[in-house]
Amino acid sequence: MRTTRCVPILALGAALAGAAPIAAQSVHGPVLELRPLVGGYVPAGAQRDALGETLAYGAQGAVELAPGRTFVATFVLARPHDLSDAARRRVRLTLLDIGLEWDRRVAILGDWELRPLVGAGLGVRGYAIRSESESERDRTRALLGGYGAIGVELRSGALALRTEARGYVSQFSGLAEDEPSTMRADALLFVGLAWHLR
Repeated sequence: MRTTRCVPILALGAALAGAAPIAAQSVHGPVLELRPLVGGYVPAGAQRDALGETLAYGAQGAVELAPGRTFVATFVLARPHDLSDAARRRVRLTLLDIGLEWDRRVAILGDWELRPLVGAGLGVRGYAIRSESESERDRTRALLGGYGAIGVELRSGALALRTEARGYVSQFSGLAEDEPSTMRADALLFVGLAWHLR
């Protein structure tokens, strides 16, 4: 009889112990973060025949929902050359996506932490191609895509140095008129800073 009574008591104790970290996180609240970044756009596979490698830059806004789990919104701009065009006109490539990051925190020296991370997300991208005639508008195409990410962050206090590599798979309907839509792959490689706002 005593054993039967102890079971719910032990279960309640385990539930409270598991809820304690969650309660602490909710009291702590989300942490906002700003991340300026710069790096390179690297097409892969068939995409290398359409677009050239180029500089990419942008910014991320992040909300640390709990230790090790972060919501991320990313804006990136790149200007690769159109390799299918004899004039090699530049294409304005814009990426806007949202996703989640998971990291593990390893103390290395004093208050310095090493945070290896993985991430995944979805978003849209736009290709704006300047028309040959000045009287015509630029052609813009908005397409869907997804990404997977790996990276590492070296953090001390409110500031961190980050490196991140993202592999994208997205729709691509060509840069000329009436081309069929296909799936293409490319990558973004970044270095940047991360700054906790609170």
